[in-house]
Amino acid sequence: TMYAFGIHSLAIIVVGLLSGALAKQLKRAGQSLVEKEQGLNRLQAFHENVVQSLSSGLFTTDVSGRITSFNRAAREITQYPLEAVQGRAWWEVFHWEQANLFDADVSAIVTPYRFEGEGRRADGCRLVLGMTLAPLTENGVRTGLVGVFQDLTQIRALEEEVRRREWLATLGEMSAGMA
Repeated sequence: TMYAFGIHSLAIIVVGLLSGALAKQLKRAGQSLVEKEQGLNRLQAFHENVVQSLSSGLFTTDVSGRITSFNRAAREITQYPLEAVQGRAWWEVFHWEQANLFDADVSAIVTPYRFEGEGRRADGCRLVLGMTLAPLTENGVRTGLVGVFQDLTQIRALEEEVRRREWLATLGEMSAGMA
């Protein structure tokens, strides 16, 4: 019986030591997990700040072309709040006059595609955009599109004004030549 008592006591001591070692490892793993989670949170906040700080409009879509994110510049350029565009097809949001170029099959865009298009802002005013669309992938799987765009409305209006003035100057020269 003394022998059994000794073995049981030794077993209790070994279980206690092992429990203590496991508790220390669990505590270290928990601390490591908390640190990694804090690092991930900082990285996500940094990413969000970068996206929101861009002066270009930026949006992402799901695989069917429905908007999932719309940064601050995109909201300012289009004058749409996120709630008004989220879940809508991206080409409908911009009121593209050439809407027949796009359909729900975003898989046709496999490399960055740059184009310029004219549409409308939320208030109905003319909006000329230079846009680049690129596939959005996650771990090699297509998850949607990312679109980056700039407002070219004022630039195009100035170009049109210059062309109009050049035409009027040419017309004036022809009139003077005839006179």
